[in-house]
Amino acid sequence: MNHYEEDEISLGGWRDDGLFPSERMDERASSHSNGVKISGPYQSILRTIQNESLDRNLRRHHITGIAISGTIGIGLFINSGEFLGLSGSVGIILAYLFAGLIVMAVMLCLSEMVSVRPVPGAIFEYPKLYVDPALGYAVGFIYWFVDIYTVLLLHERISESLLKYKTIYRLAYSMSLATLTVSAAILTKYWDFPIEIGWFILILIIGIASSNIFGVRLYGNIEWACKWMKILLIAGLDIVMIAINVGISPKWEYIGGKYFAREYQFPPGFSSEHLNTTSSPVEIEGSRGVFLGVWSSITLIGYAFIGVELVVVTAGEAKYPRRDLPKASRRIYIFTMLLYLISAILIAFNVPFTHSGLISLSESNSRAFTGKASPFIMAIEDAEIPFLASFVNTCFLLAAWTAANTALYVSSRTLYALARSSDVRWFKASVGRTSLDGTPLSAIALSFLFAFISFFGAGNGNVRKVVNVCNRISTICILCVYVAECISFLRFMKGMEHSRTIDRTSPEYRKNFFRSPRQPFPAYFGIISCTSLILFNGWETFFQISKGNINGGDAATGLISAYLGPILFLGFYVGYKFGKGTRMTSYANFGASYIPMEEGLDEKEGESRNRVVRFLSWVR
Repeated sequence: MNHYEEDEISLGGWRDDGLFPSERMDERASSHSNGVKISGPYQSILRTIQNESLDRNLRRHHITGIAISGTIGIGLFINSGEFLGLSGSVGIILAYLFAGLIVMAVMLCLSEMVSVRPVPGAIFEYPKLYVDPALGYAVGFIYWFVDIYTVLLLHERISESLLKYKTIYRLAYSMSLATLTVSAAILTKYWDFPIEIGWFILILIIGIASSNIFGVRLYGNIEWACKWMKILLIAGLDIVMIAINVGISPKWEYIGGKYFAREYQFPPGFSSEHLNTTSSPVEIEGSRGVFLGVWSSITLIGYAFIGVELVVVTAGEAKYPRRDLPKASRRIYIFTMLLYLISAILIAFNVPFTHSGLISLSESNSRAFTGKASPFIMAIEDAEIPFLASFVNTCFLLAAWTAANTALYVSSRTLYALARSSDVRWFKASVGRTSLDGTPLSAIALSFLFAFISFFGAGNGNVRKVVNVCNRISTICILCVYVAECISFLRFMKGMEHSRTIDRTSPEYRKNFFRSPRQPFPAYFGIISCTSLILFNGWETFFQISKGNINGGDAATGLISAYLGPILFLGFYVGYKFGKGTRMTSYANFGASYIPMEEGLDEKEGESRNRVVRFLSWVR
């Protein structure tokens, strides 16, 4: 009988691995520390590492599938049209490149920390352990909030009702799971089916629930299949875009580098019509407007990269976390960045920012609600390729659904990990439990309840505008998380200088763990870049207020969409810090977190020495 089975406490078919006899845990903590006697607070650290009830059944192809499936979605396929309209053919490439560098800096930090400490709830565990418990819980709750809320739902009937009472005008909270579900459902309007969108939403959320409740292995296999669907979709679209550009289409029109001519490289200024978060227009001409257009694109493109950190979220269910997670986390962000850059370049070669399809999404136009807002479909329709646009829209629908599916997985695992580390006994005993096969059904059920808010999207309001506002809030919330992770890494690295347990400069460290290059510069770059994007992402609202050409409702919408995330993040942090009286963690307490972990976490499965076999195992 292994350690997990030996200490399970059965509660009507459920198990609660957190209720271990303290004596046996203390003894086990000492026996699993490579001969190092661990006592006091370090025992609880090892207890968290070596005893958690999630099912470790995800292999490397599942992990990469979850990350890619959760990252690639409407951010690239649909929203890239907005980015092109804001910044032009050269501007969109620069924006994707800079956003990719920010994500790379953050993932370098996370990759090294997860190689040393691959534990459940890693996203909030690192700030909690290396900075302050209050910061850890703030990260955990805001991360759950991003995957469980859908920011500000602008529903026509609700807005009219709220305006009567002069409340927050046209805003109501929902969840990102609901946003992604609505985003998928509205793509069905492309075919003009005589069926209400609510029925499509119902079908989508049933599929999401079914893929999550029957165990992580089934979920992992579904996401692995979806990964390849998305990779093949992007590869196919890129090939089609190349063919269109060189004139291989029914139209036989050669485009070449036409749209990289000087007049197409950047717009003449900034225009807010592509942002679709306000009905009050912002027009700024000249180089300042060009810069602000690219800056706004960088902020919004952050939404397209959300999900690369999902590799870290799988730490509690990875079969071989120390072997697979560091490599997977590095390869995912590099792979995603290259895919996005190549796609952005091909979009810029085939669709100019002056294209008639890049209209204001605030207008009541059928393009704003379907795949016709995608620059890929615009290029296909312009080339007069029959049937292909309809097929591509179907693929976009599946891509949006898989992203919503991943949102439920991430939110439920984050909520579960928060419950496991909570001091509130009823919360830990109810949400922090799993079924006998290691599935956190209570956390899944609680997170899934918010999916029903997506039915508000079946109304007659401007759903596309809702999605844009939601995307911005999600992006800013994740940027707050990224700042916290980079700060955690700086202290993680500094703590090694105070600890005799591990030496980051030693050859043994490089052999057993991933050592991210050129630190701490990537960490500082991540902190400075993310903080700048957070602070200045609402500039257009302040500009309108200074000019006096914005109404109260639009000002509230703009400020809330820009700064709701940071306000909530600081609120969680300050509330927990003063409520619990937490202090910044001392470097002297970091020692046990660096102790090499075995017993179920170190990899007993040897890797083939054949490079081709190793490469194919990752390609799978």
